[in-house]
Amino acid sequence: MPLIGPTTDPTQTAILDLGPPQGSLDPNAPPFDLNYWASQPPVVAAMQNFSTGNPDDDPQTIASARRAAAKALAQQGYLIDWDIIGEGWGPYQTMAQRCQNQDPNNPNSHWTWVPSALQDPVPVGPGAHVPGLPDYNPDPPYPTDSVVVSNNAAFYLPYQTPTSS
Repeated sequence: MPLIGPTTDPTQTAILDLGPPQGSLDPNAPPFDLNYWASQPPVVAAMQNFSTGNPDDDPQTIASARRAAAKALAQQGYLIDWDIIGEGWGPYQTMAQRCQNQDPNNPNSHWTWVPSALQDPVPVGPGAHVPGLPDYNPDPPYPTDSVVVSNNAAFYLPYQTPTSS
């Protein structure tokens, strides 16, 4: 599946072939990860198996190209969880970490939403307070276009192609 991406010449773009989204077919992937990737639009799901197409590329080059591809998807209007899609972190491990309380004495010190790729970062994490900065609000309604945090595989329903009316 082609995606426009950066080249070494800033006035040009290249087509990156992400290939088909194979992760949803991998029987060895944890069930949560399978559900997560199946819930994404195909072009986003293809990021699970991101490759520059050049076997000689070093990990830093691949990571930079992956980030550029994720940013391009976000700029096209796709909801991009930066840690999972942009950085390539595992969906279950990422969500499970976000669901853990950051402060053992505060049951509301876990993430319930995180900013998507093009949103500003949260200045103060859950359960913390810094004078002069807004506290993290874990309660719905969450900010528009933010990423809902859940470690429940059933939350991630299979992607349905939108129908036109």
